[in-house]
Amino acid sequence: MNSDTSVYINRSFRLWLSCLMEISLCLPLWIMVSVYLLPAGPINIIWISGLLLFSFVGVMLRRYLQVMWKRLGAAILLGLLFGILVVNGSWIMLVWFCFSGAFCALQGMTASARLHDHRLYGWGIILYLVSSIFFPRIEVLQIWWPLLTWTGVATLVLTLFITNVGHLRSSTLSDETTPNLPEGLRRHNRIYMAVIVIVAALLAAGAGKWISSTLWRLVKAVVGWLTRESPVEPVQVPEEEAPSVMEPFLPQEVSSPGLLSEILNIMAYVIGALIVAGLVALLVYWLYKNVGGFWRKSIDSLLGLLRRRGRDESSTSYHDEEKNIFSWESVSKRLRDIRIPFTRIGRSNERWEDMGDNKERVRYLYRRLVRSELGVGYEPTPGLTPLEQEREFKKWLDHGEAGEASTQAKAKRGKVRPSTEPLVNLYYRVRYGEERPDDAEIAAIRDKLKL
Repeated sequence: MNSDTSVYINRSFRLWLSCLMEISLCLPLWIMVSVYLLPAGPINIIWISGLLLFSFVGVMLRRYLQVMWKRLGAAILLGLLFGILVVNGSWIMLVWFCFSGAFCALQGMTASARLHDHRLYGWGIILYLVSSIFFPRIEVLQIWWPLLTWTGVATLVLTLFITNVGHLRSSTLSDETTPNLPEGLRRHNRIYMAVIVIVAALLAAGAGKWISSTLWRLVKAVVGWLTRESPVEPVQVPEEEAPSVMEPFLPQEVSSPGLLSEILNIMAYVIGALIVAGLVALLVYWLYKNVGGFWRKSIDSLLGLLRRRGRDESSTSYHDEEKNIFSWESVSKRLRDIRIPFTRIGRSNERWEDMGDNKERVRYLYRRLVRSELGVGYEPTPGLTPLEQEREFKKWLDHGEAGEASTQAKAKRGKVRPSTEPLVNLYYRVRYGEERPDDAEIAAIRDKLKL
């Protein structure tokens, strides 16, 4: 056999295995279709076998059908052939057989484009998670729940191995063969993978339910032991004498618990509180060491608050006071910034009257300036700052690079051109600073530029 042919067959077999993996990821959907659309009997086996066969046919035809429209046409023809040859019933079954056959054929033709794309595996795990909620609660689907459990475990394990190998290959810049890793790191990675696989298998076999029930019973026992009532001395009932004279029965008072009982109760509560505090401290320490971002910042803030020293009242030197300054102006500014974009919804263009403050008006004038430059035929250069853009536009006008458009621009702008830099400088101050220009300055620039 030719070497190229053998390589093509080997690669096609690998692609077909990836197609089988993708089909297994959607197994809950296939089961639902088989239960609700297809009648019971050998038609289900024929349907599943046909899907696998058409997926393999699509993989083998991928070299000869490179264009997408050719692949679509071939997939539709194969789907029609599958439906016409197999279905001898309702139109719904015919349409479904044609669609599923065409889908699997197209899947095989495009499998090479998804060989290293692992996003589908994440969606498959989510699909299995959702099906684990509904399948045990629907009577028609309950018989498929054991199969779905073990296929879900197998899918999880295979997804873990595939994503792990892909991550190692991309991290080490390796080709499609084994990633180039030192032996120690490879052994370390294999140990982690084996532990995760064993844990997944145990959870699927029912270990998760047993562990959760055992922990729940242990918690109930601990809580019951901590909240139990203190032992009291039994009340001695006096012996009844001869009913010579009936005396009224008075219940005896219950004696209060002894000192030892009180001490044991207090010790039980203290020990329980220490256990809970220790668990919380271990959890906080683990979060601080292993989780970053918000948790680490929150714990650092808490530690800083706990480590803060009080002011020495005997010292008369200067102390920097820390104050929390609350300003209604900042709050109103934030609300206005949130409100302004919503007020412009549904309007065709911007207007001077719609601007909320002077900073918005400066940005409005600068946008008008840029649009006027684009309107006379100027094409801006990417990567330039606004000031550099204005200087380049001035050179473009002076050299007359745009011919008639440049002449129109000169006639339109005339001697007003040098006064654009104050607007650009004001735009810089507004955009990169907190300065709020006054109305007179903005009105003067607007009148000069006629914007």
